Amino acid sequence: MQLATDLATDPGPTVRDASSWPAAIRLGLADAAAEVQPLSQVVASRLGVVTALQAEADCLRALGEGVAPLTAVSGGSGVRARRSAEQLCAEGVAGLVSFGLASGLAPILRPGDVVIGEAVALPGGGALATDAGWRAALMHRLAGMGLNVRVARIAGSDEPLASASAKRKAFQATFAAALDTESHAVAEVALSAGLPLLVVRAIAEPAEAMRPPFAFAATGADGRTRSLAVVGHLATRPWEIPAAWRFSKNGRLALDALRRVAAIGPEPFAFATG
Repeated sequence: MQLATDLATDPGPTVRDASSWPAAIRLGLADAAAEVQPLSQVVASRLGVVTALQAEADCLRALGEGVAPLTAVSGGSGVRARRSAEQLCAEGVAGLVSFGLASGLAPILRPGDVVIGEAVALPGGGALATDAGWRAALMHRLAGMGLNVRVARIAGSDEPLASASAKRKAFQATFAAALDTESHAVAEVALSAGLPLLVVRAIAEPAEAMRPPFAFAATGADGRTRSLAVVGHLATRPWEIPAAWRFSKNGRLALDALRRVAAIGPEPFAFATG
């Protein structure tokens, strides 16, 4: 299997001659460990971050007033993520970040692992690259933090994938490490606006896991957990409680990893004007 390298928009190195997924990962890490290049010229220092969940946005709360990025919560909808990114652009942000949880597609990834997107595979085909200098700067700052961080492709999808077989097909079709429902929308807006893009995703659901049925109704359009809906669902389907417990445990591992990434300083996500 060979990762396609024809990303016309990619300003940085691509993974080449990867005969296996671990080989591609290693090559990606080697690229990310290269000398940090300056970021694209920007005229402001405030970032715009799009998340699916309020819990993901809360990971940025500790950064403090004047430092924390402008954040928009999409509730897991690609349409709302696009609108949110466009609104952030209208407010004059200097760069866009797609930040949050993801489903693992590569079997090697485990809950709590962090994927820094090299590029975003679009649902209709093709891919959009992230800013090579920015992701290299972030990787440099994350070194030694004890996180399992990899640079790889992220797949965007308009709908979450429920089954292991669906995730396996997506992996084979895109060769992406992980999948989420916002990054493709944010990437398209960043390209249109001429802004640098960063994608930071923590694995909350491994490739072999099936998403519990309750999870599809667990989050509202505002990105907040619908606790009563979850309790009501499990009260009538108690056999799903073990799966719900595993799902929640994996989510906590992923959110902890996101908090650690968000906590690096002094600039959020190692972003600096060039």
